[in-house]
Amino acid sequence: MTVEVFKTNMDCPHRAQDALTGLQSLFPDYVLSFDLEDCDRILKVATTGSIASEGILEFFRSRNYQIEVLV
Repeated sequence: MTVEVFKTNMDCPHRAQDALTGLQSLFPDYVLSFDLEDCDRILKVATTGSIASEGILEFFRSRNYQIEVLV
């Protein structure tokens, strides 16, 4: 299982759910979840293959959200 964790500025549960729905349509094999209670408002992405990090970054940036890969 490959896992990637992103720091975001997502602050609204409704918008987070909309983002997850949009991402799921683009990446149907990913398991996606937000932790908006975490200070970094974490987006966790898991899959059995590789993760298209650039595609996820572009998805959020095109919607004017800040996002970066946590190392």
